[in-house]
Amino acid sequence: MADFDDAPSSSTSDDIERLRIVCVNERFAPELLPHEAELIKRLQDMVEEQEKRISELRADQSQSRLIYELEKERVMYRLSSYLKARICKIKRLALYLASPEGADARSHMTDKEQTFHNKYVELYKEHVMLEAWGHASAQALPPRVKDIASAAELLAKPPNIQTHVFCVATRACDPIVLSSGRVVDQLARGEVAMLPYAPLRPLLANGDVQLC
Repeated sequence: MADFDDAPSSSTSDDIERLRIVCVNERFAPELLPHEAELIKRLQDMVEEQEKRISELRADQSQSRLIYELEKERVMYRLSSYLKARICKIKRLALYLASPEGADARSHMTDKEQTFHNKYVELYKEHVMLEAWGHASAQALPPRVKDIASAAELLAKPPNIQTHVFCVATRACDPIVLSSGRVVDQLARGEVAMLPYAPLRPLLANGDVQLC
């Protein structure tokens, strides 16, 4: 199993940098992106291995202990940031994800995220039912009117994929055709642009651009 050394290995450094990128992409993308399961698993395994190495250090290896602990904390912070970004987005898009239109997006969630989402939606519905219809004056309303499930579709707004985002090209990209028909000139490697998110989706999935 790969592990950290006094200087992180190239594979570890690559994974840490990749985690930084996917975390930024997740924060700025209007939709829920596919979960980076393999990357997260590798880094979680590395953290566990690092903790084992720290526990085996001698008392006189304080410098190595400090280096290992700092590197472990750095990775744990970024893992936490990534998972929090996804949970915040799942909460924001909860009703959309629960709707038939959100089926594809639901496939981007892990089993644990789906469990959280299901419980969150149920709690949300219970809260709305209590706040909106829990008063005595509302008790005479027909059950159909009080059914939050029937109104959920109206509240389940999909993510606005036409919103503009900042991106940076990681390699030269072909001209981008916008929904208006306007063509954006080829993006050079390292060039930063503000464009609608929708035409960037395939480029983001392929790693041709990163959000920023």
